[in-house]
Amino acid sequence: MFDENGCVDIGDTGTISDPDVEAYLDCVVEAFAVHVDRERTRHGLWKTATAADQVKQVRMKSDRVLNAFDLRQKGVTTRKEYQEESLEELKDIINYAIFAMRTIKGEFGEQ
Repeated sequence: MFDENGCVDIGDTGTISDPDVEAYLDCVVEAFAVHVDRERTRHGLWKTATAADQVKQVRMKSDRVLNAFDLRQKGVTTRKEYQEESLEELKDIINYAIFAMRTIKGEFGEQ
């Protein structure tokens, strides 16, 4: 996972272009920044939830993104409003999915 310099070694990215790799990782880093910010006040509270609880959060946040999309399509919200609402929810989805993955892997005890 990490090279000798402590940098993330993502290995061979195959046919994915460098700009696409960079854009993908930028999104992951943005989601991680949200996680870091919330950990300052919540101190690992998410670790007490089950994987099912985490996935339910993903579903709820996905519903919000779909609703935001519908409102945008109907002209109820501006592009900026749509982006602000959706991008925040999508960062949360990334984090909840990672929390569920880590929980399923057994990092916090048996589920």
